[in-house]
Amino acid sequence: MQHLLYLPVHLLVAGLLPLSLSLLLMACNAVPDESPDAALPPAPDAATFGQGGEPRSALIVNELVAAPTTGADWFELANRSADDLDLSGAYVTDAPDRLDHFYRFPPGTTLAAGAYLVVHADNGATTTGEGHHAPFQLGEADGLYLLAADGLVTDGLNYLAPTNGTALARLPDHEGLFFAAAPTPGAPNPAVQP
Repeated sequence: MQHLLYLPVHLLVAGLLPLSLSLLLMACNAVPDESPDAALPPAPDAATFGQGGEPRSALIVNELVAAPTTGADWFELANRSADDLDLSGAYVTDAPDRLDHFYRFPPGTTLAAGAYLVVHADNGATTTGEGHHAPFQLGEADGLYLLAADGLVTDGLNYLAPTNGTALARLPDHEGLFFAAAPTPGAPNPAVQP
């Protein structure tokens, strides 16, 4: 369908639009199509694009599921180093501005070299068994931040989560950006992006 761009001639004559811009606009002959059958390009699926940044610390957020098909939201931390890490006093949160959304790892919490730690984001409920239970849930458009005991943010992610039980996982495992993947709580992420 041919679209026409109508420019008031008095704007061109009065010098309110530069001649080059006026000619360009006239050459385009385009205006937005307001008809109901106008085709818009589909919105990009956030899960098909890598999210977040490359990890820079030994302890990282490695995977999360914000909309599981069963059970509570959860996220996984991973130790990328060759040494055991002491997590005593470290924090995770989804809202740095809300003190009631901080989970502090208890004294004596360690994570072996190359190991994974799953934290349930279930508002602190203990119905999903033993383990770590954060006092928040993960939203579909949210953030997750890992802080050292001194309050320094060591890793984090602002994300748009996929739904229906799909995870956002670092691909490759322990490295790279976050992509939609099958959930692997407490285990390595898939070797390649699905």
